[in-house]
Amino acid sequence: MLVGRNAKKLADQQKEARRKYNVTAHIIDVDLSQPDAAQKIYDTCKKNGWTIDYLINNAGFGGQGEFIKRSMEQDMSMIAVNIETPTRLTKLFLPDFVKRGRYAWPTSSRLLRY
Repeated sequence: MLVGRNAKKLADQQKEARRKYNVTAHIIDVDLSQPDAAQKIYDTCKKNGWTIDYLINNAGFGGQGEFIKRSMEQDMSMIAVNIETPTRLTKLFLPDFVKRGRYAWPTSSRLLRY
């Protein structure tokens, strides 16, 4: 599953994954800074019957320049991409992982299940 806001880059990555690794990669074109991004991703996966086993967050960015000079919108987008959307995705997908017995509790001493 490839997720991002640039459909062309996603399509290029999809072709490369298919060519290099002989795998099927699905694309979801969504802006991760938007409040409904996680729900759109989850709903798309459910609607298409795609089972997700791992969430790997490879998105994120840092503030450019001085905090006082950046706009509120820039900082809120950064917080959404780096914190809010990954948290929402985890909350949405975790019950499915637990039902299938495929989950990990990285901050506890419990046994990891995969």
